[in-house]
Amino acid sequence: MVDRSGILICGGLLLDRYILVDEYPVRGEDGFILESFDVVGGCTANIAKTVKNLRAVPYAVSYVGSDSAGSEVMDFMDREELPTDCVRRKEGRTGYCMVLLEPDGERTFLTCKGCETEYSDLLIFEPAASVCGVVAVTGYYLLDDSSEKLIGRISALKGSGSKVLFDPSPLVGKIDKRRLERMLSLSDVITPNKAEAGFLAMSTGHETPELWALAHSKGGTCIVITDGSAGGCLYQNGKSHRYDAVKTNALDTTGAGDSFTGAIAYSLAHGVPPEKAVLLAAAAAAATASAKGPHCDFSISDLAPEAQSIWKEYQPK
Repeated sequence: MVDRSGILICGGLLLDRYILVDEYPVRGEDGFILESFDVVGGCTANIAKTVKNLRAVPYAVSYVGSDSAGSEVMDFMDREELPTDCVRRKEGRTGYCMVLLEPDGERTFLTCKGCETEYSDLLIFEPAASVCGVVAVTGYYLLDDSSEKLIGRISALKGSGSKVLFDPSPLVGKIDKRRLERMLSLSDVITPNKAEAGFLAMSTGHETPELWALAHSKGGTCIVITDGSAGGCLYQNGKSHRYDAVKTNALDTTGAGDSFTGAIAYSLAHGVPPEKAVLLAAAAAAATASAKGPHCDFSISDLAPEAQSIWKEYQPK
């Protein structure tokens, strides 16, 4: 029997350009930069790091530009021992995300798109797809018209037995409405934060995120609405179940949501029930938020005790 515990991650690889500020400036006024640095990030890299930390194999799906930033991305993948079977270089610019990070860990993003938003079926290398039972897709990867092909490929993968996870991401409002509807209909699990769920509720004619999630989950889709340090709520079969966040000294919340998604993807691949998966995911998000940067190395022993027990329970015997 083929082991299909690998995870395809469709979201784009880029650079995060960090600017640490003393406080977020009022529009039209001034402020101070305390520190600045570049690090390879983007939803795909952040999710992949968490999947690897949880001892599964992540396959990032992305084009990378021919520029120096693209070389940085490829060096990062090599250094972190992340598979590049589904990553290809092409002529063009690698995108970047400007991250304004405040002292309390809150962050604000401004993204400059590059070739990483483009998709081609050449990216998903068949031998890699054959060992992946989960496809994780971020909203960022649905911004380009080429994502029509991606959705078609995801539909085919689902038809062959793969589970589909969709993280709408902050730019969900920029996704073509028809593509967004198709992606939602294909998804087994959807992981929006509270603001993203608000947009999805409004766009589908529901008064609140909760009403949207309850209604949509009746069709068999599992929905997790995250709310940072306030925890979140899991919706299954028209019912809701709240979960708590794991307390941590948050240094940087960048990538915490991606880490949550990565742990949910891992759980899908390993048969962890949703009510336990959210606890494992909350612990992974807390571990990521406790370090500066969009992702970090954490071990199973760094997770909350309950999360450690869940992870051990669902390891292959």
